[in-house]
Amino acid sequence: MGRTAGTFVARYEILGELGHGSMGIVYKARDPQIDRMVAVKTIALLTEDPQEQQEYRQRFFLEARAAGRLSHPGIVTIFDVGEEPESHSPFIVMEYVDGRPLNKFIASPAKLPLRRSLRLAQQLAEALDYAHAQGVVHRDMKPANILVSKDGHAKITDFGIAKLNLGNITHAGHVVGTPAYMSPEQLEGQEVDGRSDLFSLGVILYTMLTGHRPFQGNSAVTVSFKVANRDPLPASAFDSALPPELDYIIARAIAKDRSARYQTGREMALDLNSLLRGQAPRSQGDQAPRNAPVAVPVSDSTQHLIPSGPLPVPFNVAELGHQFLSLGRTSARRSLLAVAVLLFAGFVTTQARHLHSSATPSAAPAALPAAPATPAPEPAPVAEVKQTANPVAPKPVPPSSMLQVLVEHHLAAATLRIWSDERLIYTHALRGEARKHLVVFKKMEGIDAELLRLPPGKHQLRVQVEAEGYDQSNMIVANFSQDQPQTLQVRCDKENLALTLQYPSN
Repeated sequence: MGRTAGTFVARYEILGELGHGSMGIVYKARDPQIDRMVAVKTIALLTEDPQEQQEYRQRFFLEARAAGRLSHPGIVTIFDVGEEPESHSPFIVMEYVDGRPLNKFIASPAKLPLRRSLRLAQQLAEALDYAHAQGVVHRDMKPANILVSKDGHAKITDFGIAKLNLGNITHAGHVVGTPAYMSPEQLEGQEVDGRSDLFSLGVILYTMLTGHRPFQGNSAVTVSFKVANRDPLPASAFDSALPPELDYIIARAIAKDRSARYQTGREMALDLNSLLRGQAPRSQGDQAPRNAPVAVPVSDSTQHLIPSGPLPVPFNVAELGHQFLSLGRTSARRSLLAVAVLLFAGFVTTQARHLHSSATPSAAPAALPAAPATPAPEPAPVAEVKQTANPVAPKPVPPSSMLQVLVEHHLAAATLRIWSDERLIYTHALRGEARKHLVVFKKMEGIDAELLRLPPGKHQLRVQVEAEGYDQSNMIVANFSQDQPQTLQVRCDKENLALTLQYPSN
């Protein structure tokens, strides 16, 4: 139940609702003590068990304190945390950002201009580098958790809260929400580090530039399968005006093997900054010529070729100057001739640049400057990164097939077990939710979704659901292919457990 304007959360006066999601509701509010606008996020408790609620609150305050240490222009600042007096639900008070979430700007098939996308991605990479240096990993980087202020700056929100929420309702192999922005190791339930956030940032950059997510499908299992096993089309395939160096940056950010990705946000930010300057990404090293021009628009609406090195002059100006000076018989005459030579050299160089730009098919009219008057500042150094000429080659991904398990049950609490060829491969606790029907009786309803990996080939699966007064099992045999994810539906009736295997379409 949302709160109306004029009510209070602790001392904070609610002014209106900013948004809501699975974790809670975000309100615009006022702190009366210092008359400051803030954003208050109430956190939904996801369990009715008192002991689990207490554990959740303890972890909430620990995570909020860790995130509260972060102070960076690209991260939404946390001001306060607390509990609502009546419900004891936790809440968090954050900096109010006058802007909109990034997902509002890139709702399919909308996309952002190249330079704007690069600037936002660079700001996000710098913010992530700072947070990772403080030991804080976001774990849920996606456009909905990025606010874009009215002056065009990106700010990441929900640091630490994502870890708390995911940790509370997931187990190894459990997919929560859309996996479109999650790294392969996160989908597999492995421990994640900052490189998982950088994978998500690569997906976000791809989406900003093309208007499409790189990994798409009509089900969570299909998307997860593509994240783990498929490389998307290059961004330049959607727009031939995008420079190929951009494909290199994105491909490195979303590499399946985390050791082949950018190892820090600073490293990715430096490459993005180089591209904004019209230069090849720094981490490419000797893979690209040092003075190779990179086509990057100077503005969001105009393309212009920005050379990163001196253009060739059609003849030797220095030799010409030497010949002129040798004709002089007095020092004064030599000085005048030297000035003339310098002026002539400047004229020749200007004409050479004009001829070069006119001969280049992709060059724009010369009315625009070749580069911004004020160079873009280097990202603030956080941790020195040793650049390598060649990224680490990705490790081969072992073949596997993906199986999504959907369980529908009417049990308050139960245990799900799955065997593959008589080997126990998964155990999970099921919980039901009490829902009132006609205000006469209560019925327990629950839906759980799990994501498992199996070796390709023929397997016998045995599924058991055990609860107080209930113990049912069933078996199914099927062929599993690396290229075809499948969904196993498990329906628990009072006296039966039904298994159905489906092949979701791509």
